[in-house]
Amino acid sequence: MLEIGFGAGLCAPYYPKAVEQVVAIDPNDGDNKRAFRRIAEALVLIELRIVAGEQLPVEDASFDCVVTAFTLCSVTDLQRTLSEIGRVLKPDGRYLLVEHGLSDDPAVQK
Repeated sequence: MLEIGFGAGLCAPYYPKAVEQVVAIDPNDGDNKRAFRRIAEALVLIELRIVAGEQLPVEDASFDCVVTAFTLCSVTDLQRTLSEIGRVLKPDGRYLLVEHGLSDDPAVQK
């Protein structure tokens, strides 16, 4: 599994034991203290690499699953990042994401 935008590792506690390994990437090493604490406490093996999602240093079709959580709003080049996600996913792979944005509904905005 690949997680793009690992940050402080907020997703780390939620990966189940069934996940063999997570390759976590983030372009910023500024929050490594919390990230490494969460990696140490995780139920699965997590390898953190400091790299941007726009140019992933992995082979084509190498991941069963890619995860992004509140990340796409902060990438430098959204189209290139999405293209890289498509490139590294296996043909039957899954892309899981959760994002946020401003609703068109004023009631929801409040």
